[in-house]
Amino acid sequence: MSEQGQTELEQRVLMLPPSRKDGQVTCQLLAAAGMAVHLCTDLRQVCREIAFGAAAVLLTEEALLSAETELLVETLARQPAWSNLPILVLIHGGGESPAAIFAMQRLGNSVLLERPVKKRVLVTAVRAATNARMRQYELRNLNDILEQRVAERTAVAEERARHLQALASELTRVEQRERHRLAQVLHDHLQQLLVAMKLRIALFGKQIQKPELLQSIGRLNDLVDEAISTTRSLTAELSPPVLYERGLPQALHWLATSMHEKHGLKIDVTAEEDANPASEDLRLLVYGAARELLFNVVKHAKASHTRIEACRCAQEGRIRINVTDDGAGFAPAGLPGQDRTAGGFGLFSIRERLAILGGSMQISSSPGSGTSVTIEVPAGDSPPSGGSDNPGEQKECRRGHGCGEIPRQGTGD
Repeated sequence: MSEQGQTELEQRVLMLPPSRKDGQVTCQLLAAAGMAVHLCTDLRQVCREIAFGAAAVLLTEEALLSAETELLVETLARQPAWSNLPILVLIHGGGESPAAIFAMQRLGNSVLLERPVKKRVLVTAVRAATNARMRQYELRNLNDILEQRVAERTAVAEERARHLQALASELTRVEQRERHRLAQVLHDHLQQLLVAMKLRIALFGKQIQKPELLQSIGRLNDLVDEAISTTRSLTAELSPPVLYERGLPQALHWLATSMHEKHGLKIDVTAEEDANPASEDLRLLVYGAARELLFNVVKHAKASHTRIEACRCAQEGRIRINVTDDGAGFAPAGLPGQDRTAGGFGLFSIRERLAILGGSMQISSSPGSGTSVTIEVPAGDSPPSGGSDNPGEQKECRRGHGCGEIPRQGTGD
């Protein structure tokens, strides 16, 4: 139906007269006042026409004595929230009559007109009812416009979120590709040059007889060995093969061992084998986050003991990683890595990129009480069986950690 046709339906008055003659007279009266009237033969037709649109309904008390009145009550009850259709009822006996009581109690927005009603009073009452109804339609139209704009802006926001997620994923991939490229350069070129240098030094040493030169060559050989060891270590740190070949849990064990060897940091790791995001982007991001958190422990915490726990939670198939230390802790305002201008892979960058990819990071800390950082990311596949189907039940991972509630004493998302 055209917009004009719908508007005409919504501006008409539905009337159920007691007789055909009364209907014709009332139609002429209202038409002369500029109002369109649609005559109905029974309440069932009135209810059908209400569904197409109406400005008001004009009834007499005789209509409310029929067995179809409940159908009218049900039709009015199904009105949308913005709608409150005016019902004008012509009655005898004032507001104490059965028809008047029924109309006031069951028909909602009803107006009682005592019979016989003067023509001017009837026209004025019907016009007031239709004007009120027009304001309801205006409100509906405004709501429709608002909902359309909200839907459009929501669609734009969702599209931007998808673009941000794609950009975050691409940023992670680009970063890892560059790390992998540098690792290959170190392995395929610099390490080979150092190994060749070591061989040349060994050959040169066989030709030297002077003890003082042999001692210098030995020191030079030690330096080359140290350089080879450093490049091998740096190659693994830039792009750890264990992360690609065996997944996040084993990579966390390797990271703990590496941090202990280099910085003397004692780290206990408990990682379930299935605490491994299906998305490679998330695996790389979580590994980088754990590495950054451990570097923060080394630089700021002065901790004697650190613990990493990784588990798959029953909360909609999410991976949870918790890094805790017994170090100095900090006040929320002194959050390390919060400086956005510092560059690098700081905590602010971690939180933002996790959020874009559907994850979160929450930090709990206070001076002298150590720090606990919890990272959650989507597992990216179906959650394991055995999870609770009760939405009100506390969610737990298989290690017994409550994942439905995370302490928020310091800072958090």
